[in-house]
Amino acid sequence: MKKLLFPLLTAVVLLTACTDKSAHITMTLADETDATGTLLNQSADGDTVMTFAVNGSTINITVPDVTEPYIGRINIPGTGRLDLVVEPGNISIDSEGIVSGTPLNDEFSALHSRLATLESEEDLVAELDKAYQANKDNVIGKWAFGYRLLYSNATLEQAQAALASAPADYATTPRIAGYLADLKAAAATAVGSTFTDFAITRGDTTEYLSDHVGRDGKFTLVDFWASWCGPCRMEMPNLKAILAKYPTRLQIVGVAVWDEPSETLKAIKELELPWHVMMGDKALKEPTDKYGINGIPHIMLISPEGVILSRGLQGEELAAEVDNQINNYGK
Repeated sequence: MKKLLFPLLTAVVLLTACTDKSAHITMTLADETDATGTLLNQSADGDTVMTFAVNGSTINITVPDVTEPYIGRINIPGTGRLDLVVEPGNISIDSEGIVSGTPLNDEFSALHSRLATLESEEDLVAELDKAYQANKDNVIGKWAFGYRLLYSNATLEQAQAALASAPADYATTPRIAGYLADLKAAAATAVGSTFTDFAITRGDTTEYLSDHVGRDGKFTLVDFWASWCGPCRMEMPNLKAILAKYPTRLQIVGVAVWDEPSETLKAIKELELPWHVMMGDKALKEPTDKYGINGIPHIMLISPEGVILSRGLQGEELAAEVDNQINNYGK
């Protein structure tokens, strides 16, 4: 009987190892940090999986019962964010943000390294397509498929055609389904259509976009922005210059999205914005959902009659379009 003891113990250990569905994440930070971090499930539309304390430069996180791998995002205030595949096993993240230790994370890190070397969107889309083709049956394939659609600026028809040839469960993946919904909303609010109204509640007051657009015979620039968005901030001097050029014929309405109200208020003061900004009691995504916007700043020019004249222009292109529309209005 004693001869059987070691094989039996070995079998028990192996069985325990095989049934451990936990993801054990060890992360080394470049600097010591004292903060509260979060792990989000990016495959489930950014749902919070867990929070964890950060004290020092080494973090150990155990995510139990990972029945299906998903793309996770670790957010640590003051440090940044990092994406990884949350899957059973021992996952290591070094001080430079390189993730390794499990099969899908090794593949995901290699993909990010390749993407980081590319300079054109065309090459980026091609590399994402290769990753999708090689990983159709796992979460990396879904991730690559979604970003391929985004960076290729696919139309609604192109996205639907691509989905028709993809695995059936892709269509129900929150990120991909959300992108398809954005394309449908963008098509419904394209240039030439009447603007779509939305409501924002702050305190006891409910404000509508229609409170500002299509009134007083003025053109309206609607600026969807956030305080943390560098390109949004960079666009503000251009918007101020456009407004100064047409003070009686044009108005600007800001719409604060994806941002905390306290940060919005701070940015309005810092940037010295002379126009009204619509904002809610919390970070908002409903306005951008209405228009299928997945990147900011996003600026719309709307006619005095409420017709969308342009979308997505910035800088000199936006200034030229405003000149063209105002100077040729009614001709």
